[in-house]
Amino acid sequence: MAEPVDILYINPGNRRQIYQGLGDEFCAVEPPVFPGLYATYARKKGAKVAILDGPAYNLSAEETASRALSDYDAKLVA
Repeated sequence: MAEPVDILYINPGNRRQIYQGLGDEFCAVEPPVFPGLYATYARKKGAKVAILDGPAYNLSAEETASRALSDYDAKLVA
């Protein structure tokens, strides 16, 4: 069942597309700083927020979109 959230922030980066084979071993996975800042602000205002970080899960853009649709029931996606 999809998790109901008010706002879902998506970091859609794709290490495989950007760095090809090097993305699996030599690419750093940076935290999604701006989605984290926006999420903190929204949480302080009472919103239920989630962040889907594609690079952290090593997802392609298509896989990230598919997971966003299947795993979350969001009112707003950013």
